[in-house]
Amino acid sequence: MSVGSVFSGKINNMTRICYSLMSFALLVAGSTHETPQQVVTRYNNYKAICNEIGFEKVSYKDPKIDTIDFQSTITKNFLNLKTQKTVIFEKVSLNEGNAYDNISGIFTAPSDGIYYLIQTW
Repeated sequence: MSVGSVFSGKINNMTRICYSLMSFALLVAGSTHETPQQVVTRYNNYKAICNEIGFEKVSYKDPKIDTIDFQSTITKNFLNLKTQKTVIFEKVSLNEGNAYDNISGIFTAPSDGIYYLIQTW
């Protein structure tokens, strides 16, 4: 499983709290035995809480830049995986912002920001 997030723009206290809360949800998901759907539900619940308390995404470069989040899983084993080989995830359960291309297996960062990448085996 791999999870990624990007946050871009001005960061005030509420923004920092909400980003931390959503990132924590994704981090915890990587260390527990939740299903991908449970992780997505948890993420959406935390996002709803942030929206309810008045959180607004603000970017100094482009106010239309969305938060980028994805979660994906692989169920098959990779034996003798070659260097520089692109691994395409079998199931993408969250791809907010569409930064991950599930055909090519490439994640494209649309802007500068902070990215969290978590991998579990």
